Amino acid sequence: MILTENLNCCNLCEGVEFKDFYQYEGFHYVECIHCGLISQNPQPALVEINNIYDESYFQYEFTNHNAFFNLMKLGLKDISFDEITSHFGSDKRILDIGCATGLLLNYLKEKGWNTKGVEICKESAQYAINHFNLDIVTKPLSESEFPDNYFHAIHFSHLIEHVPSPYDFLKEVYRILKPGGYAIITTPNVEGLFAKVFRSTWRSAIAQHLFLFSKKTLSNLILKSGFNILKQVSWGGIPIERTQGSIKKITDRWVKFMNIGDVMLFLVQK
Repeated sequence: MILTENLNCCNLCEGVEFKDFYQYEGFHYVECIHCGLISQNPQPALVEINNIYDESYFQYEFTNHNAFFNLMKLGLKDISFDEITSHFGSDKRILDIGCATGLLLNYLKEKGWNTKGVEICKESAQYAINHFNLDIVTKPLSESEFPDNYFHAIHFSHLIEHVPSPYDFLKEVYRILKPGGYAIITTPNVEGLFAKVFRSTWRSAIAQHLFLFSKKTLSNLILKSGFNILKQVSWGGIPIERTQGSIKKITDRWVKFMNIGDVMLFLVQK
């Protein structure tokens, strides 16, 4: 892996002091001692990050896209998405960043939304274009040149942990979202119950994830970017491959009720 120099400062608080968090072969996480944000240090070079999203990544997304789609629909249900956006009218516009094979975007298009997507895995984007006739940009959000105050809603699931600067990314989301519009952010929760149980073997501590967020660090980053937080939920317990199905159902319900799941969703507003 091609690596950049070590982190100059924390992406959240601009602190410059870190302590070791997790060490793996080929990558390493550190924790900011001032705010607690967990970052890879050193970070992969941008060219190395972009090279991840190739044909093999498309195969991963395609194999799992129905499962991911169902989870995203459940997340939207948890925040009463249809109800809170019902006043936007017939010209309502939504952007899905990291839209993968387009199942969610197509679902929203069928529900009357004017849809756009961003997807840097070109094979995934082409699948979505070919199968659902979706409007998808195959460049990073920072290069997509959307107008100011344009979208009524912006959705991104399991995306913010992949970007080199989450703060810059959220500021761009803020710029292109209409006043009163909603952003829906889903990402792994490093302080979820089973993240703590499995620690360095936690399923979301992987090389593609440049940052690991807790509810506290992501809340602070969201507020720093100018948004108001309206709701936060979490879900996800023991991975199915590590337990019996009946135990998983019980723990999944419990961690969701206690809001200590391995995946968290934030509903925020500009």
